[in-house]
Amino acid sequence: MKTRDVKISNFPKSYSLVVDEGGLGRSYQFEQLSADRIEESIELEQGAFSNPWSRQLLLRELGKNNPLNIGISKRGRLIGQSFCMLLIDELHILNLSISREHREQGLARELLSRILDKALEMGARSAILEVRDSNKVAQSLYKSFGFDFLTRRSSYYRDNGEDALVLSRELKSSISSDLQPPKGAVLTRAESSLS
Repeated sequence: MKTRDVKISNFPKSYSLVVDEGGLGRSYQFEQLSADRIEESIELEQGAFSNPWSRQLLLRELGKNNPLNIGISKRGRLIGQSFCMLLIDELHILNLSISREHREQGLARELLSRILDKALEMGARSAILEVRDSNKVAQSLYKSFGFDFLTRRSSYYRDNGEDALVLSRELKSSISSDLQPPKGAVLTRAESSLS
């Protein structure tokens, strides 16, 4: 198996992601998002959701200097992002997206793992999110992380009146240590420049 081990720097609790891709390897950079990525963030948001966040809302989130707002880049291009907030000890996952052409590669799993680990470091004791009733792929991902159904919000989504399922879970220990790596990937510890 030909792989390339690439260090993911500038992110707390960082590790290398080694993936076999026909001997070419794939390298991804995980980083805290900032306002200088606004155009890419808008493009990603519009490609991922039928009811995307507005430019104004994305700019507000990107300007917060929030370590829970994480982006994934490949060759300098933003291909995934998450926006979260910590309210006292409860993590709210507001938005998580991966570009369509990079889905089904384990990136959402890796991103969610990083979010939960970082929130735990910051004092979170639980996590909560909303997911479309029709989004079975996302529901499966969240359930694999131990999220359970809490309640249903009727007609939550403005674009089509679809219900949202509210999922939650307690956070007690490192998330990444409890999970298996995505198919074809090996996770190894790496140095972090933001220790």
